[in-house]
Amino acid sequence: MKIKKEHNLTNKIFNDWKVLQLSEYRSDSDRDRYWDCQCKCGTEKPVKACYLKSGQSKRCVECAHERQRIRGRKIPLGYWNNMKRNALKRGLEFSITKEDVISVLNRQSNKCALSGLPIQFAETASDHLQGKTTASVDRIDSKHGYKISNIQIVHKTINFMKRDLEQDDFITLCEHVTSNQ
Repeated sequence: MKIKKEHNLTNKIFNDWKVLQLSEYRSDSDRDRYWDCQCKCGTEKPVKACYLKSGQSKRCVECAHERQRIRGRKIPLGYWNNMKRNALKRGLEFSITKEDVISVLNRQSNKCALSGLPIQFAETASDHLQGKTTASVDRIDSKHGYKISNIQIVHKTINFMKRDLEQDDFITLCEHVTSNQ
């Protein structure tokens, strides 16, 4: 098939994709042109021309997921936005970043700061919706907002139980529960 020079994408670079050649792949549902592309990681895949040109497709799926993990987007966006919105509604400072939270979680070796239970943030929104997020950002001193010096990552159930209690009061109550059993 002859391609007009101005429409030929061969050897052009679009983000992490390098266009190799016009693809033989055709979708049943559309007439768009596809191009065989190679991601910087070596993965080859046919990509729609309009997705390349618009930037809608920047890299292969694996590289996109890896990039999200590196950038700290391991924390589900809905969880993050709700936490931030609720803090601001209550007039609490919110000066932490996702990278701060991931850093604290790493320092805690992916364990709850209070119980020692293993915790994690789900890697995808669907995993989060399926309840695979067990980690929760907690304010150590409930009188103060979300700043790096005042957060710890705890199991979500522990955070639910603690609510607005001072940490020492919460620990004392837990000790009473265990000693009474």
